[in-house]
Amino acid sequence: MKDVQRLIMKFDFIIPLVIVSIMISACTKPEIETPLQIEEEPNVPETINYGPDIYEPDISFKVIGYLTIPSVGDGVEYMDNFDFSRITYLNLSFLNPNADGDLVGLNDFDLKYAVQKVNEQDVKVFISLAGGLIPESTKRYWKKHLQPNNRTAFVRKITEFVVDNKLDGVDVDIENNVLDAVGDLYEPFVIELREALHSYGKGITAAMYPISLHKAITDSSIEAFDFINVMVYNLRGLWNLDNPGPHSPYSFVNDSYIFWNARKGVPQDKLVLGMPFYGWDFARNKSWRYSEIVSMDPNNAYTDNVEQIYYNGIPTIIKKVGFAKRSFSGVMFWQLLHDTTDELSLLTAVDQTIKLTDCDGTLFWRDEDGDGLGNPKIPIVSCDPPTGYVDNRRDRNDKVFNEVEILRNSVELGTFFE
Repeated sequence: MKDVQRLIMKFDFIIPLVIVSIMISACTKPEIETPLQIEEEPNVPETINYGPDIYEPDISFKVIGYLTIPSVGDGVEYMDNFDFSRITYLNLSFLNPNADGDLVGLNDFDLKYAVQKVNEQDVKVFISLAGGLIPESTKRYWKKHLQPNNRTAFVRKITEFVVDNKLDGVDVDIENNVLDAVGDLYEPFVIELREALHSYGKGITAAMYPISLHKAITDSSIEAFDFINVMVYNLRGLWNLDNPGPHSPYSFVNDSYIFWNARKGVPQDKLVLGMPFYGWDFARNKSWRYSEIVSMDPNNAYTDNVEQIYYNGIPTIIKKVGFAKRSFSGVMFWQLLHDTTDELSLLTAVDQTIKLTDCDGTLFWRDEDGDGLGNPKIPIVSCDPPTGYVDNRRDRNDKVFNEVEILRNSVELGTFFE
């Protein structure tokens, strides 16, 4: 009997413990398994080894002409109309990236034909990127593709474009309007583009302002270029009509040389002097091609302004080329389309001056009728007057003056411009 009572008492003690245990288990939250934390890899910029630098520097005196790509047509007839034999480089302008990083701006232009046509005359062809007039959407594309994570892919596309089209290099004309957007992205872009192009033996150049630099253009970025086309023009322009005057005076050349050579330390063999083949008209708020200016009167070729149109005539161009032969490694001009195709051509004056070895060059004029008076429409740059040339342009009997007098009598100068 006592054993039975002890057994009952034992169960009376155990049962409450079991019940309490069950209750505690019911109140305890089940342990939740923590999911595996996968650490994402950082978005690291792509790196690539482009191979050895096989570019061969050009130590010759360079003559560089820009030419805009036509907006319509394949450009075959367009290219056939130009004589490229007096230049050493042709910069076709301008291409820009689209949203995918592809270069656009060719339209229907047959680039491969153009390159073959120009190369046959022993002239190198570069493609110029960006330019001075860039819409907001294109600025955003530049900023997008120069980002560290996109840069290498963009550089590859540019390089492939150059190689596929048998171009000789790239001219980077990224100016302040785009530099404001890309900022510090500019330097690593041009350095990597140089590595890529040089691995194929292709060149890289830049168009730069004459006496100032955007803060994004560092010393390292300047060193990336094989040579620099210094745009020594647009000292004044239509953006400030209240300040008319010469936009590319001869004195501007020396100012530019001091800035680039003395202040920035860029050697002469990397500097190319840029000259304008156009003028700014402060009275009519427009630009004029040099060919249009001299078509009014051949004597306009020998001055730097007509009314409030400011440009460079032949004498100033001759002086600038002389300066360039001493202190630069070449000359550049904007652009081929603006020149004449006759004897008053600025490019002809450039070519004749470059070829002189014993002097900077003097102008003489053809005396077609033997009266000792020269025809202003047929000049030549030489050290001494060639046979049949004189040192004046005062012939009033030649046909050209009759044409000018007819023009003056029939159309007032002010209305001729409209």
